[in-house]
Amino acid sequence: MVKNTAVVVLTVLISLFSCSAEAGDSRYFFQITGGVGQSILKNLSDELSTQDQDGIPLGFSAAVSLGRSLMDGKWSIEAQMNLTRYPAFSYANEFQEFNGPLLHFGYSIVFKRCLRPGKETFVPRIGVGLGFSKTELSAGKGMLDGPEAIILLQVDHRIKTHIDLVAEAVWIPLIREEIYRSPFSVQSDYDGILDSNEKRLSDGYSSVEFRLGIKVRLKPPKQY
Repeated sequence: MVKNTAVVVLTVLISLFSCSAEAGDSRYFFQITGGVGQSILKNLSDELSTQDQDGIPLGFSAAVSLGRSLMDGKWSIEAQMNLTRYPAFSYANEFQEFNGPLLHFGYSIVFKRCLRPGKETFVPRIGVGLGFSKTELSAGKGMLDGPEAIILLQVDHRIKTHIDLVAEAVWIPLIREEIYRSPFSVQSDYDGILDSNEKRLSDGYSSVEFRLGIKVRLKPPKQY
């Protein structure tokens, strides 16, 4: 799965940055944002509630992307990396005991549609993306990986000729659920994370994130 995703990402990147020079309406840009994220891991949260724990705290979320706008700014395509780190929390039942933290990172190709092309103030965009992600609990005690989807709403506001302020709300929906597993061994029924019923815990990662940042256009706009 990782190899297939890497091939797709590489193919899209090659096409992204080798487009014909005749595409005069294209612009390269770099974007970086940071903020907070709330994970939605139902089974882990339920188990923590059973243990009288407070649950998974808010985490720090960040994303970096390199992209290109197309068709006079109506569309854009981005290669994006996102990372969310949650503070350490306690996990303790009769069969297992450890402390977090929880770490999630993903690599995606994101397509965005500008709803006010040609404008400079409060420009809304909607976007969808697909890629590969990995979630690690307690430095590899339990791991989830697989495909990841991204749905987002973004608002840009021009502050300088080549710089925009960016605010975005991001939803990473659940695609599939799997058993938390250790990356070091998968031979034992006790490998991974055990719940209060001595069963292997499964989950699927989902989250809601809010971030602020900047977008820098790497190619100056043409003067008409």
